[in-house]
Amino acid sequence: MDNHFFIQRRVILNAGDVICIHCSHPVVILLRRNRREYKTYAVGQEGRFNHGCFTHFPVNLRIPQAGVWDILLEPMPVYRERFKYALNFIGHQELSAPALLKKNLMLVDVCD
Repeated sequence: MDNHFFIQRRVILNAGDVICIHCSHPVVILLRRNRREYKTYAVGQEGRFNHGCFTHFPVNLRIPQAGVWDILLEPMPVYRERFKYALNFIGHQELSAPALLKKNLMLVDVCD
């Protein structure tokens, strides 16, 4: 049985857009534009992703370049059964709206 479990979402994003990720438990978040790298990771091999392990949410990731992005969420094995998540997308034009500025979003810039 394969222990490799992750949730994958493929989306089209613009430079400056923000992915706001909420998770119920600690998770490894992987983000990549290269479809080949995603396929490599999906079969259990190491890939070159921008990633990190996060324990506090929300995580706000700012996208550096326009394109199609693969977002992978890989929960820790002990939390897989009850893992819940939500992805929200904020366009870069919306970030200048006064209501969002008042929230003082903590942004993580993604390197591509």
